[in-house]
Amino acid sequence: MAEATTQRVAIFSIQPRFASAILDGIKQVEFRKTRLRSSVSSIIVYSSAPVQRVVGAFSIKAIDYADPQELWRRYGVTGGITRKELLAYYGNTQIGAAILIGEVQRLPHPIELKDLDARLRPPQSFQYAHMTMLEALSADLPLVRMASQEHNRSTQLALAS
Repeated sequence: MAEATTQRVAIFSIQPRFASAILDGIKQVEFRKTRLRSSVSSIIVYSSAPVQRVVGAFSIKAIDYADPQELWRRYGVTGGITRKELLAYYGNTQIGAAILIGEVQRLPHPIELKDLDARLRPPQSFQYAHMTMLEALSADLPLVRMASQEHNRSTQLALAS
């Protein structure tokens, strides 16, 4: 049986000031408390209230896991956040994630989740994107298109085996 490795896409709920900083290339690291599956290659950026729209996407260059103090030491300069904000965000979290941002793509016109799929709700932190969302965004976001095409190839391989 052929083994298929599918690239996954996650959608992150990100505060508007941080979403803008990512799209503008200022914020080069996204900090998270939760581990992602290693198969996640791209992130769809959902700008939370008051924007409440999908605004773009970025590829993942790498993910570094360490305690919050160490993450600050390594990425504080490029994280687009103050030390105080970062440590307050992590609270009692022992190990955090620093997601190094690769290629960034901005949507020409931000999109409401309901326009992608009426069943979608804003993620509390993140969720994995499903095919309906990937297909709806693939025309405007090449990073998402690549993941959608990879998913289709993997599905075809699985069906053929």
